[in-house]
Amino acid sequence: MSTLADGAGSAASWGPGFLAGVFFTPKSDAVTWQVGGQIQDKRAEIGDFTWRTLRLEFPAMLRVNFRGDRRYRFHLLAGGSVGMRLESSLRTEDGIGDLSSVSPLFEYSAVFGGGLDIGRMSVGVRVHQGLNTTHIVIDNLDTRSRSIAVVFGYRIE
Repeated sequence: MSTLADGAGSAASWGPGFLAGVFFTPKSDAVTWQVGGQIQDKRAEIGDFTWRTLRLEFPAMLRVNFRGDRRYRFHLLAGGSVGMRLESSLRTEDGIGDLSSVSPLFEYSAVFGGGLDIGRMSVGVRVHQGLNTTHIVIDNLDTRSRSIAVVFGYRIE
């Protein structure tokens, strides 16, 4: 789920999207790092309009593992992400308008999250908060993207 937010909170309704990708964690120590590559589709409803952007993102995060030697392991993540715009559009009842000329090519985000590893399976939640503006102005305020993702994973050894 994603939205556009201004400094006062959410400026648009949440919209469904998707996130798919791969990540690499070098070891299961208590404190380690995690990097990845992913495609993220972000959407938001603004009145009668639907904003959508598709980005290729590269997150790099610090990972803290709890109970690392057990079958059930909890982890927390914090870091940043750089995303490159692949597509940006605004859908209206009259059609779809391309926003690539006004949408920034790169988006920088803070990423926070956590999850649970059960054997080779993993489930978690991640929050992405855009740090630079989208150049979409709502009520005279520039907006930033914000998304919440539920992620499922399978570890390959």
